[in-house]
Amino acid sequence: MRLLGVICLSLFALVGCSAQTLISQAYPDREIISFRTSDGADVNTYACVKGPSAEATKARAAKAHRYFDKRLNALAGNYAS
Repeated sequence: MRLLGVICLSLFALVGCSAQTLISQAYPDREIISFRTSDGADVNTYACVKGPSAEATKARAAKAHRYFDKRLNALAGNYAS
């Protein structure tokens, strides 16, 4: 399984793809917004339906990120104990 992951990452590097590029191509009509996780260790990226303004879209994405980050931390806490 680890070998498959290394092969996939190598292929993406060779063709010049990035996660951001793949997300943008998969969702061309959406606003791509990224937030750092609460522990600062990672970045989560969301493909959001555009709202009436850029600020409204970002506010909705921030709300979704806070919820997701909180739930993910709770899940990690359950498994860590």
